[in-house]
Amino acid sequence: MPRSRPAQLTLEKTPAYLVDPKVPVRVRQMNPEMKLVLLVRDPVTRAMSDYAQAVDNAARRGRPPPPPFEQLAFVRRPDGNLTVNTAWSPVRIGRYAEHLSRWLDEFPRNQILVLSAERLVRDPGAVMTQLQKFLGLPQLVTEHHFYWDKRKGFHCLRRLPRRGRRKRRRQRCLARNKGRRHPPVSPERLRDIRTYFKPYNQQFYRMVGENFYWDDV
Repeated sequence: MPRSRPAQLTLEKTPAYLVDPKVPVRVRQMNPEMKLVLLVRDPVTRAMSDYAQAVDNAARRGRPPPPPFEQLAFVRRPDGNLTVNTAWSPVRIGRYAEHLSRWLDEFPRNQILVLSAERLVRDPGAVMTQLQKFLGLPQLVTEHHFYWDKRKGFHCLRRLPRRGRRKRRRQRCLARNKGRRHPPVSPERLRDIRTYFKPYNQQFYRMVGENFYWDDV
């Protein structure tokens, strides 16, 4: 982590921290008073987004695309039936309760803020209010800093000019590679993978004390 002045709050994000079993202990050893923020989304949607990113990365690097989503997400059992490929990384990552339990072994629950990615997309101002309160920051970013971009299909951030600069509003939106098209998945396979994640989701809801309603999709 970079050095911080007394009046500064340093933020660092790396999605892989959640799933790496070695990280929670190391973070606690560095700073046991660390405040942690976990942003999660429906694990089925997350798996499809992960796959879409892999397809996009392969295209940008001039490499062959990965096999179809269903071919990676499912394996055939000896009896010939398909079952969820529990070893596939996008599936393994979506077992949030399994990963969060390691963090709760090292940090008290009140030092971990769990946020809904679905709510962030739907109501970014409310999520930012929740985040700033958790971090002990003044409410500098409010709902008024966001606006809905019809062309992009999601909220963008309206940035106010800094002191001493021309009074010109600047907008910041997510990169073009966001909002990728998800892979086609048959209703039967989609039902199978949602059934697989349901007990893990229920365990996660109990751990964080909140229902994200992913199983109601």
